[in-house]
Amino acid sequence: EDEEVVIHEKIHGTNVRFGLVDGEFFVGAHRKIKVKDEKIVYWEAALRYNVEQVMKERLPSARCWAIFGEVFGSVQDIKYGLGQTIDLRVFDISKNETYLDYDKFGSLMKKLELPMVPLLYRGPYSVKTLSQLAEGQAFQGGHIKEGCVIRPIPERQQKKIGRVIFKKINPDYFVRKNGTEFN
Repeated sequence: EDEEVVIHEKIHGTNVRFGLVDGEFFVGAHRKIKVKDEKIVYWEAALRYNVEQVMKERLPSARCWAIFGEVFGSVQDIKYGLGQTIDLRVFDISKNETYLDYDKFGSLMKKLELPMVPLLYRGPYSVKTLSQLAEGQAFQGGHIKEGCVIRPIPERQQKKIGRVIFKKINPDYFVRKNGTEFN
């Protein structure tokens, strides 16, 4: 209770990672590199937002950068009003395999000009606030929220769990009809 946190909407889509390692650009998902193909959603998002050029031109020098996001829209049952198209929202960045503190992440996102997951709350943690923010309508498209993600403002690790970051799933999300869970 009372630790300063941020809570973002958890978007229902598919995880994507954009990497810049020793100057070489990669697109992947869940530890798998995706071969360049503009017909797959991961590369479609990378090309739409010109992520390779953005990373090479706007990120400070480092051996390894990773941008983590969610591709959403036509990839799952909750389409966010996008029909047969997709979009992207970024939720995290790491430099040399270390996640950025939230404020550094926010500053860098302004520089990168990439779309970020919707911020629902910043302030002291409370179970009541978290539960309320996990429910209701998604940020666009008139759908239910999948839930939300909560993390402390300064990054931290905890012995038993590792990185301190959690999801709170909307109870209505679990009981929706014809739900999909593709990654």
